[in-house]
Amino acid sequence: MKAKSAFFQIRRLLCLAVLGAAFYSHAAPPFSAKIHAGTIERMQRTSEPVSFVNIEGAIANDEVNPVDIVPDGLRVEVAPGDGEVFLIFTVAVLPNRSLSTLDYRLRAGGAEHECKGMALESNNAFDLRRVVQKGPAMVKLLFSCPETAEEATLVNAFPNVPLTPVPTITLIEKTTPPPEPEAEVAAEPAAEGAEKTADAQKNASEKEETTAETPETTEEADKKAEDAKDKKTAAADKKPAAKEKKPAEEKKPAAEEKKPAAEEKPAAKPAPKPAPKPAENLWF
Repeated sequence: MKAKSAFFQIRRLLCLAVLGAAFYSHAAPPFSAKIHAGTIERMQRTSEPVSFVNIEGAIANDEVNPVDIVPDGLRVEVAPGDGEVFLIFTVAVLPNRSLSTLDYRLRAGGAEHECKGMALESNNAFDLRRVVQKGPAMVKLLFSCPETAEEATLVNAFPNVPLTPVPTITLIEKTTPPPEPEAEVAAEPAAEGAEKTADAQKNASEKEETTAETPETTEEADKKAEDAKDKKTAAADKKPAAKEKKPAEEKKPAAEEKKPAAEEKPAAKPAPKPAPKPAENLWF
């Protein structure tokens, strides 16, 4: 019985170990990566503040060159800008090799970003005075990029110098949204569309029924309208065309229209009849 329980415990531990290894391999960036100065051991993406050396305080203490041990009094915390994150590359510099903050730029979010500083892994304080580090050494390079950048890579800042290219780093893994919520959202418009279609079909059928109930009335109305139209056309044809008005003739002056009648000569008076002769007095 004890052997059986021990077997199950061992099996459980093995399952947990396999799951942990799978998670670690899924989350780890694609490093180690070989570069001209050595090897990039790992990369860290963070939105937390990081330590910088207070240059003004160091110069006040006559510390012009970078030091290996940075006291707490010379450390200041610097946070990334709004909408940005820090990317920290830990690099193992080989002997007889050197790494500079000017060797690489970070390409992410459609732009290139310069290195913000270098720190020794031992003191973990980025020092602007530390521009070049000779190996062997473990150093950190600090870059910033937009927090929405999904991928990043280190590109050669000097195209004429043959530096080893760095592979693309996945910063944010793309996740496929679950299809169920989308299906539910799509189903609601489909149901609404089906209801609207059903209502439209119902209205169309009611309209067809109403039209089917009174076909004769519609036909009679159309016939009456056509007859009235024909009558109007016939009446219009019978009307004589309006006579065109002739232009008024110019009236001739009265003198021309009516000439004065020729002077009539007075009619000849009839000759006076001769006075009858007195009868002869036969008595004398």
